Amino acid sequence: MRLPLITPVLLAAGLAAAHAPAQTTAEAADRAFQAQDWAAAAKAYAERARSAPPDAQNHFRLGLALHGLGRYDEAARALAEAQKLGSPAPVVQVRLARALSRAGRGDEAVAALEGAVQNGFAALSLLESDAEFATVRASARWPALRTSVDRNLRPCAYAPEYRALDFWVGEWDVITAAVTPGAPAPRSRIELIEDQCVVAEHYTTPAGYTGRSLNVYDLDAKRWEQFYVDNKGGRHHYVGQARDGNVYFEADAVRWGPPGTPAVRVKMTFFNLGKDQVRQFIEQSSDGGRTWTVAFDGTYRRRAPAAAATP
Repeated sequence: MRLPLITPVLLAAGLAAAHAPAQTTAEAADRAFQAQDWAAAAKAYAERARSAPPDAQNHFRLGLALHGLGRYDEAARALAEAQKLGSPAPVVQVRLARALSRAGRGDEAVAALEGAVQNGFAALSLLESDAEFATVRASARWPALRTSVDRNLRPCAYAPEYRALDFWVGEWDVITAAVTPGAPAPRSRIELIEDQCVVAEHYTTPAGYTGRSLNVYDLDAKRWEQFYVDNKGGRHHYVGQARDGNVYFEADAVRWGPPGTPAVRVKMTFFNLGKDQVRQFIEQSSDGGRTWTVAFDGTYRRRAPAAAATP
């Protein structure tokens, strides 16, 4: 008896037929998911979960479809399996927290979000406003979780290194020996910007001089830096350290005047004299630091709220 000859064409057709049901199920599942037909999508993804090798994306979408159907406990199980199979964090962790929160399992939802926080999650406004996280916000663990998310969102606000110049923040009159008593004094507005990562200075004088600086702590170099520019074309770069409650800056080559003016070395210190007074003291040296002369000595006096609002 001779066995029938199996040609390559017949073999290929047979293999295609063998794989057709799985491919069809996957395509049908994806089409239903895109159309937000959650019932059809959940049925198709559940079938693939039973018949196909474990797949993180399949379980993740199964969890979303079940969530769309309001079957939150089942959604949480599918999403937890997706997490085990390697679904990207923190996306799957936040989705898992949503399902757990809707299922009334607030503490478990917080635990899922704590994992998301460890992976960089920082969407605080989402947690504060989304109705699906109401159970999370009702948990006794919510205040600590909120702080953790806010740390990811605004890291500088929590790092003590960035707070060393906060004593300079405010609206100030800048008094020097050149200011005639009773006459208008230079003004300086110092504010925290970029979620408290940067101290920004805006300096003006009655004579029309203006200057501004950005002051930031460099975590890698472990030092403060100031970048100062003015309306005379000046540009200065200082580096320094905070210690004893004050901040000490230095610069190797500062030109106070127009191009061609010899550069000088500069030491600039901000002394914290209490909540309503700061002293800025600048010395310069034209001989490489052997001798120093005073270049500026100004006292910042905090303006009263009404005076600060006056142009």
